[in-house]
Amino acid sequence: CVKGQYGLVTASLRQNKIDLYFKSVLLPRIQKKEPVIPTEEQIGQILRMIEGTSVELPVTIAVVLGLRQSEIAALKWSDYDGSMLDIHAAVVLNKENRYIYKNSTKSAASTRKIEVDGILKDRLDRAERKSEFISPMLPSSVLRKFNHLCDINGLPRFTMHAQRHGNAS
Repeated sequence: CVKGQYGLVTASLRQNKIDLYFKSVLLPRIQKKEPVIPTEEQIGQILRMIEGTSVELPVTIAVVLGLRQSEIAALKWSDYDGSMLDIHAAVVLNKENRYIYKNSTKSAASTRKIEVDGILKDRLDRAERKSEFISPMLPSSVLRKFNHLCDINGLPRFTMHAQRHGNAS
């Protein structure tokens, strides 16, 4: 990327105390990508295509509740009482680029209890509890598997965050 190369060159010159006039350099503007948000019809297709797969619970939670990927990854079965989910933790990347469990959410407002009903309640209630976590997969693995399912089902590659936007819409 041109902007990255420009940054490298100018930082190297500054570090070596070489002063050149770069004010006239115009870098290409960053094009902001609009997220692809699933339509109501696509959400229905998503809920059908993930049924019975390893990503059924995390994607259903994203679609139905609009939780962040980090919050979904941190959900434990002990956070679900049969009707409510207690959102109080997150699984995030540390400085070494490894996932860690953090006993807090992104903000104080993100710590909350959410009522669970409908398709999500049905799926949680019939799920096998093979781990202490509702979704024992790493967030990156969930996204990779979900993208694969989108590919084979003719859907765009939605991010987990797009599910959050789809829920809000």
